[in-house]
Amino acid sequence: MKLAALLLLCVYCFGQTSSTSPGLTFAELSKAAKTYLRDSAEFPLKMHLSMTATNADGRIVKHDTAEGQLDFHGYNPRDDRANASIRVTTKGMFHSPKGMLPAAWNAFVASTVPADALLKDAPEKYSFEEIAVPDDGQYVAAKISRAQCSEFKWSSENSVPQTFCGSTQFRLQKDNLMLKHFSFDASALPIEATVKPFGSCRLLRYHVEADFQEVTLANDPKPFLVPQKAEITVETDKGRLLMASQFEPGK
Repeated sequence: MKLAALLLLCVYCFGQTSSTSPGLTFAELSKAAKTYLRDSAEFPLKMHLSMTATNADGRIVKHDTAEGQLDFHGYNPRDDRANASIRVTTKGMFHSPKGMLPAAWNAFVASTVPADALLKDAPEKYSFEEIAVPDDGQYVAAKISRAQCSEFKWSSENSVPQTFCGSTQFRLQKDNLMLKHFSFDASALPIEATVKPFGSCRLLRYHVEADFQEVTLANDPKPFLVPQKAEITVETDKGRLLMASQFEPGK
């Protein structure tokens, strides 16, 4: 992923499939991800952001909130890249938009993780496993993971991953295979990094949980699929950083 001003270009590496179940397939998972990423590019999203840092003892050392807008410009499968424009606003003289940009950038990273299933060589590099879902039969789920990942790179300046891969679990609505939820854990950790507000530390874990929602627009009967919320957890040896985002269609 490359960061340039308020334009983010995320590059992902993904990989190998071997489906042993006649149920959900990798092709169906890819189709669901493609539909989501295509629809998400149709209109802007408002973001309600929060960022909370707790020290190793569990005490809150920093908490802040902000409002933002995410204009997702789509995912290009030819060069495995997604891009978006992000704007953040805060209230009060002690709260700076720049300080909350990491929450917005990580929200964008989280919202594009489903691109895992879209890369041209994903079936050759990622394992595919259909997994059980402990519910009333409304959902199906699958996990894709890469046995070996390239190094995890962290931007100390922007507090966001630059390069990473890992393991992703997807949950889809059973009747129409619409994406509902995913979780992601990055591989190739721990590493030494600078994570605000902890400073120099050992980055132990990068974890994402995200939900999706259907929305409709005036004069358009076709529903759109967009993020509903995302939570990004960054664990270090000095504390934990939780960045949460709530999304709603912009006007």
